[in-house]
Amino acid sequence: MKQLQFVNSSAQEETRELPLAIRKAIGFQLDRVQRGEMPTDFKPRPTVGSGVYEIGVDGENGGNTGRYFYIAKFEESIWVLHSFVKKTPKTTIRNIQIGVTRYKELEQRIKRRLK
Repeated sequence: MKQLQFVNSSAQEETRELPLAIRKAIGFQLDRVQRGEMPTDFKPRPTVGSGVYEIGVDGENGGNTGRYFYIAKFEESIWVLHSFVKKTPKTTIRNIQIGVTRYKELEQRIKRRLK
């Protein structure tokens, strides 16, 4: 089972700020990913980075949806890049840019470790 890690403390704090129902639902989906299965509602996010996926879960009573950008292509860990509540049909440029910035941060961390 792969370990779950956050790319930085901001990514972890965002998760803590999500509504409880969304945190539980995303946690269930991430558990599937950790066990090598696919989440039930996901899509690739190549605009964020190579191998990045977005998990989507609905809030309680049809409320806002929660979203997680994650990457699972590395052998040792699944990395959470960004989590947020989505209130509109489209993912905002701001959320995509946060994901891109954190993806680049993760790439640099891995490159330093491989040296």
